[in-house]
Amino acid sequence: MVDMERFFRYFVQLKGELTEDNFLSRMMWVYYACRNATGPRVNISAELGGIFEVIGLNGTLPLKEIARGHLIPVIAAGDRHLTLHPLFKVRVLRRSEPSEAGGFDIVLAAPETLYRRFLTSFVDSDDSTYADFVAKTMRLCTLENTRSAARKIMQLEKRLESFMLSSDEELMMPPREKHASLDDLFLSDNWDWPVYFNSLIASANGSIGNDTKVIMSDPVFFRNMASVLTGTWDTTIANYMAYKAIVELAPVLGQDAEYLLQFTHDYDVPDLGERQVACLSLMEKLFKYGTGIASKLTLGKEFAMTPRSHMDIQLGLIFNVSRHVIGGLIESGRSWVDPLDKGTALRKLRALRFEFGAQCNLVEYEHYRRNSVPPNTTLPPSGNRGKNADHPWLQHPLPRVAFFLYSVASAAYWDAWGSATSRAYDNRYTLTAFRPGYELQHTGNLIVPHATVAFVSQLSNVVEPVLYSVVAAGMMRGLVEALARSGSSVDAEFRSRLWWSIGTLEAYENISTCIESQHQAPLAKGRRMRSLEMNFVDNAVAYLLFRLYRDATTSYDSGNASVYSGARAHGDALTLDQMFFYNFATAHCDFRDEELWQQQRKFHITPAPWRVNVPLMNLPAFANAFECKPGSRMYPLQRCKAWK
Repeated sequence: MVDMERFFRYFVQLKGELTEDNFLSRMMWVYYACRNATGPRVNISAELGGIFEVIGLNGTLPLKEIARGHLIPVIAAGDRHLTLHPLFKVRVLRRSEPSEAGGFDIVLAAPETLYRRFLTSFVDSDDSTYADFVAKTMRLCTLENTRSAARKIMQLEKRLESFMLSSDEELMMPPREKHASLDDLFLSDNWDWPVYFNSLIASANGSIGNDTKVIMSDPVFFRNMASVLTGTWDTTIANYMAYKAIVELAPVLGQDAEYLLQFTHDYDVPDLGERQVACLSLMEKLFKYGTGIASKLTLGKEFAMTPRSHMDIQLGLIFNVSRHVIGGLIESGRSWVDPLDKGTALRKLRALRFEFGAQCNLVEYEHYRRNSVPPNTTLPPSGNRGKNADHPWLQHPLPRVAFFLYSVASAAYWDAWGSATSRAYDNRYTLTAFRPGYELQHTGNLIVPHATVAFVSQLSNVVEPVLYSVVAAGMMRGLVEALARSGSSVDAEFRSRLWWSIGTLEAYENISTCIESQHQAPLAKGRRMRSLEMNFVDNAVAYLLFRLYRDATTSYDSGNASVYSGARAHGDALTLDQMFFYNFATAHCDFRDEELWQQQRKFHITPAPWRVNVPLMNLPAFANAFECKPGSRMYPLQRCKAWK
């Protein structure tokens, strides 16, 4: 994030004052306008009121009633303009190059509630403090009493959270297919999926029907959520959307909304101020792939105006070696994959495609965004001004400008559906460019952001093996996930087909059960399927990363005898193996404390210490590196191994 701001300053110094209207100048304008939006806003209610009207939230907040049947267009408008996603997340994913009409998929997933984000961010937070938080936020744009509406919003979010949990009986069931027709999802007099999608995607022109296929990332959630779409919760859902819209626009609402900034994004950046992080997050939402391009230009000690490819080449090689390592373990019968399924697993590994962040240049993205602007724009262009002239957007309230840019971005995103000509860059991935991670798509694409190597690029142009525990972690997780439970419903041709045999399922469940026995018992009823799978993946990846590192150091003839002086505060020398594990822990730990980790457990989220320590205690190489005594916590007598 710091590099991004430095890049902006460098670009202005290189090019002079920006007078042209292009996506990069718009990115910079949004970012700096947001950074400066710290003063009081005298009429937040009126500014937000106009936005609420566009998405169909008419009337004084909190709303007392919403007409039956009106919920569908309201949710569709909120999702289209501001991606509010009050009940579920939806995205349009590009799965093929242009020239193939219909080369897009609709992907549905469980939502991320502000309730969960709040309770896992503050010590001593509870339902009462969160309800106060919601009421305070809604009072930013109304003089009415908001307490009752706030409590109902909290109850709605708690229900949504409960829908994500699986019962013990559901955990015993075989994996479910992810592809489904809309008529396979719940229908009621109050909810119609084709109406929702045809309202959300203007380019669909009514073409989305009950036979349209979608991909469900969380089948358990969508089976459970029908109870909130019967009409009883409609008014609460509408008020929830207004509340989420206020939070979404908080970076441009001035000092009264300053306390909301940390809830506009789902990642922590402890070394930067909340406003700086929130403004960069806002900028990325408005220029998704463009932010990825800009971040790629920062990969080096000096900024470049054309993308460098040295990291693409290195990560591509690491990806291929990682596939080879996993493939060897499967081929030799050392994985959970049954011999009956070995051929499918190996073909799927070979078919996976790796992509390192944004892959186009500034000109290509500018052409794409310029051709995607809807004809009914309501603000003047940002360019065509002299060097000393005021920016045209300064004539308008900042929330209105931000909403205009949201609408422009949404038109490019949603209306790519069905296009045979749009490059659809913003539809390529959803992960952020500002933190390490990965995104495994059902199409076989595995994307890793530039943030994965940002710290390396400031030190060296080469990724040393001792850093594989940091740099290769995301891609290795994606490779394992393709073969884990969630990947069992997509075969080697990336079609919807359950390819696991009983032998693979039983072996996987036995390993998973063993791993869960090493974690703390859940604090609440039910289990989060995603967390269970991530616990499995964490354990599988720890061994793979160490194997990858060891193979590389052996080929370099470095061995375990090499040392690095001064790595610890007291100056002791570290072996390369110890450095590898310290890097692993540093990359995967977070900045929370014990109380917040316990709050995460209430939501069935595995806290960072367990995601680090449990995989390491199951890895003999860790005990050897630090000379742990047999029977100690990090050298248990019984280990749970994903690889034989």
